[in-house]
Amino acid sequence: MKKFIFALALLLTGGAVSAQTEQTASDQVFMVVEQMPEFPGGDMEMRKFIATNIKYPEQALNEGISGTVYLRFVVDIDGSVTAVEVQKGVHEALDKEAVRVVELLPKFKPGMQRGQNVKVALVVPIKFGVSSMSPSESHK
Repeated sequence: MKKFIFALALLLTGGAVSAQTEQTASDQVFMVVEQMPEFPGGDMEMRKFIATNIKYPEQALNEGISGTVYLRFVVDIDGSVTAVEVQKGVHEALDKEAVRVVELLPKFKPGMQRGQNVKVALVVPIKFGVSSMSPSESHK
């Protein structure tokens, strides 16, 4: 019997992204702000949401493909998840599934800088793993 293992951690990278001169303040995407975006219920709830909604792609499962997909996305000023992109992929099937699930995330509490909602980029790694277990081990 195969056991699926999913792990999730939220990575926050330092340093603000510099704005181009033609950008307005509402278009600027920050990496770090005074009040970072918050998933409803916190990081553990986001992990649960992803684990509940993710489906290990059949092709990757059959081929024993595993690894960590790193996704970058932007939490917009209204808290919606936008601009989901693969930063470091593993396999097309795993990458697509990770993107699909992150696009399903409900609205966050938006990030704030100087009392105003701002766009904030986050990076989330989603780990796909398959471990083989004998039927007797699966009942422990």
